[in-house]
Amino acid sequence: GEATFTDSPAATVAGTQYHYVLVLEDGAGMHGANGCQIRWYRNGALQNTLDLAFRLSQMQDVNNWIGRSQYSGDSCSNLALNELRIYRHAITPGEVLASYQAGPDPNSGPPEPQAPAPIPVHRWSFTGASAPVAAGTVFADSATGEAMTLRGNGASLASGSLVLPGTTNGNQSAANISAYLDLPNGIVSTKPSISFEAWLTPLSSKNWQRIFEIGSTSMTSGGAAVAGVIMDGPGA
Repeated sequence: GEATFTDSPAATVAGTQYHYVLVLEDGAGMHGANGCQIRWYRNGALQNTLDLAFRLSQMQDVNNWIGRSQYSGDSCSNLALNELRIYRHAITPGEVLASYQAGPDPNSGPPEPQAPAPIPVHRWSFTGASAPVAAGTVFADSATGEAMTLRGNGASLASGSLVLPGTTNGNQSAANISAYLDLPNGIVSTKPSISFEAWLTPLSSKNWQRIFEIGSTSMTSGGAAVAGVIMDGPGA
């Protein structure tokens, strides 16, 4: 199907850290049991909602990326990702606000927030020593060990964040594409509802740069065994 967008008039300032939450809830919205609702928040405040006439289980989520678009002409993202969390339920507005107020990386600062702040099923932090990060590096989440893989080039760890350079668009070979993160296939469609949460700092303005990108494409690239998957190769 076609790409789905929902906009917000909120201004974004490069170099400022923001808290983003994307909630996908089955059975919510105008389509009831035949659809789902998407809600997204920034710094604890609801920005927009969108009702969709399909359920999450119907999604072909085989390109699940942080920092890359499925449109080849869009720029890869230039941002510093402090922390990423995933919840296997639709977190509430109160939970979103409580988590925003508690801030990222509670294990190294204040205690894990009390209710109504939610507890994630997956949580990735980037607290290693400042250094370049090679393509193929696997980040295991602290809750279950779920793998998230760095693809592309130019990423680095710095000041407790993973920095993505945003130096190319998506129409590049694996040897040339700018770094992004690849989540496992089926991470959305296998759950009745799901929420993504990230603390990140946009570092510059790029053409249609992404935070969360979920879905599949109308083509299959790089010898992938599943339709709609993009695997970067010499002709990706």
